[in-house]
Amino acid sequence: TGEAVVPGVTSALGASASCAVPLTHRSFGVNHVRFVVGQSKSKKLPELDWAELARDAMKQTTVFYMGYKSLDKICQCLLGHGAPAETPMVLVESATLPTERVFHGTLSTMKGVAKEHEADINGPVLFLMGPTAAFPAHLDKLAGGRPWKRLHAETSGGESDGGC
Repeated sequence: TGEAVVPGVTSALGASASCAVPLTHRSFGVNHVRFVVGQSKSKKLPELDWAELARDAMKQTTVFYMGYKSLDKICQCLLGHGAPAETPMVLVESATLPTERVFHGTLSTMKGVAKEHEADINGPVLFLMGPTAAFPAHLDKLAGGRPWKRLHAETSGGESDGGC
């Protein structure tokens, strides 16, 4: 079928590459990344240092695995611990697959963005939080209306179908 499974490539790295959202970027002041789960085995928020995640929200990329059903609680918890409401976020469904969909927002808007599309979300979801989640908008600005070097197609719903 032309598809291959590459052992050892985390879905966060695949999603990052597929969506043009770097995990680190010096110009964005992001020089480290954290990989965390968004919900524990008991379906509750995991025991994380939420104050530290909130404090470093604009200095790192945090990747949340298995957190879609806890998205509202995660956002509330981070905001409650002082994370800036304008912290960029990107939600990626079915990363790297032909059915990949990408939704951009902020810590304060992502709950609404996800709610708007929840009936259609069927694949695995991860989300990235931090300044680099706004990188595609930065590329658009640099491109000045020209297409990126990499082709990206828009679906009828306005969300990107893999090229972000």
